[in-house]
Amino acid sequence: MIIIYTIWILLSIQNWLNDQQTKKDIIPNLKLLECSNKKAIKLSDLASESRLVKLETKDSSLIGRDSRYIVGSKYIICITRSNILQFDSNGGFIRNVAQTGRGPGEFVNITGVDIDKEEKNLFFTSSNSKMIQKVDLNTEKFSTPISIAKGGLSACKIVILKDKIAVFPTITDNEGFLVCYQDLFGKYIEGIPVKYKRVPQLKIRADRSLLSQGNNIYYFEPMICGDTIFQISTINKTPMMIVNGGEDFGHSNDDPTGYITLLLSKSKDTWIFANQLIEIKNNTLKLGDVHYYTVEGKDSELSEITQFTLDNLGKTYSFEELKAGFLTTSLSVDLAREQFVFKIESIEFKKIVADNKMTVPENELTKIKRLDKEISIYDNPVLLIGKLK
Repeated sequence: MIIIYTIWILLSIQNWLNDQQTKKDIIPNLKLLECSNKKAIKLSDLASESRLVKLETKDSSLIGRDSRYIVGSKYIICITRSNILQFDSNGGFIRNVAQTGRGPGEFVNITGVDIDKEEKNLFFTSSNSKMIQKVDLNTEKFSTPISIAKGGLSACKIVILKDKIAVFPTITDNEGFLVCYQDLFGKYIEGIPVKYKRVPQLKIRADRSLLSQGNNIYYFEPMICGDTIFQISTINKTPMMIVNGGEDFGHSNDDPTGYITLLLSKSKDTWIFANQLIEIKNNTLKLGDVHYYTVEGKDSELSEITQFTLDNLGKTYSFEELKAGFLTTSLSVDLAREQFVFKIESIEFKKIVADNKMTVPENELTKIKRLDKEISIYDNPVLLIGKLK
């Protein structure tokens, strides 16, 4: 009897352990197009300690509508189609770090860009060079370009870690790795090999999304990796969730219409994704409606965003305004520096102030109205910068 009872206990423990392992191994599979939950979110849900920064406007610092930002404690780096601009933390223009061209220190289509944690050097890759460019942000001097250790890539995304560079190829068909690490001199250290099958008929690719935090990198590559977001720590790759945005885009030459899904941001407990319909007719690419989603908490609750509010400016963007796609060009996040950046075009900022719906302390209202008087509708954007929760 004692033996039978002991065996029963051991089997019970084993079943419990198996059950725990099964629960642990379950990866949330989120189907965006089947989402029925709706949610309105506010900037304060994602960020705190927000401040407004006016980017100085000069002939040499003009910023177009297509721009993204790296915000540190010392510098604000603006990346556009034609140049990389450096501002101080208060928005004062410092210099044009690099611009389009085919000469030394120039680029054609920036593919990857990052700065080191000390904000001393900026690194970037572009489609016209098989090297990583490195420029000193204090002196504007370019160092000897760094070789890309594997594959001779002319297009890759990069993440600058403490003493090494993580390189993510943007075209993985023949490169053989998902990510490789190299030192600051171009010597290969280690990497994660590609294990999924090549898709030879793939013609058009959705963009990969990278967010870095400490030694971890959150990596989302639609379609090729099965719409999975991974947490990558050195050569350990852990799947976090599967995010299905719709029919795969670009897998059929006959009908390339489909959805592109992008990872936009992550705060402590919230992920934000954009899902955009793409159509190609008569060799013309057309962008359809954009829908935004949040994934929250340990239970990975999926909700579609119906409105987005900038608390301290009293501005709420409706569902129709969201579908126009402005969040994909206005919202950027720097998880490594815990910064949340929302770009507001100067003409839009002046409209927000004119609506006069702000419910903020008097001293803050005075600052906002003073800033409104200082800018014209033709000036550079105003950045709303917050610390991620």
